[in-house]
Amino acid sequence: MNITLALRLDALAILAASVGLHAYFGGNWWGFALFLALPDLAIIPYALFAKSSPWPRWIYNAAHTYALPVALSLIFWSSGPYFLFGWVAHIALDRVLGFGMKSSQGFKVTHLQMLGE
Repeated sequence: MNITLALRLDALAILAASVGLHAYFGGNWWGFALFLALPDLAIIPYALFAKSSPWPRWIYNAAHTYALPVALSLIFWSSGPYFLFGWVAHIALDRVLGFGMKSSQGFKVTHLQMLGE
């Protein structure tokens, strides 16, 4: 099996699990939708400053890493942060669609593929 296909199928399972867990725990769907869209705000510093500094790429990649929403969910679990499943779903959906971590070689070069090919 192609490694990119395997990573996309893995992300599809994570996407389904995040939506399913959010529904199971009875989370707020508006919060889920907000956090489904919120990580893409990290594209703003990337678009403005990526050519002059590596930090926008680091911010974008940090916002698109499973570690942050999972860690925050575990830390604040007792307060019911189920909306953070939206953040996980966003990352997984990006991976399913072929969008990966940004590279120093440019926006279209990700850990999954060259976008547009």
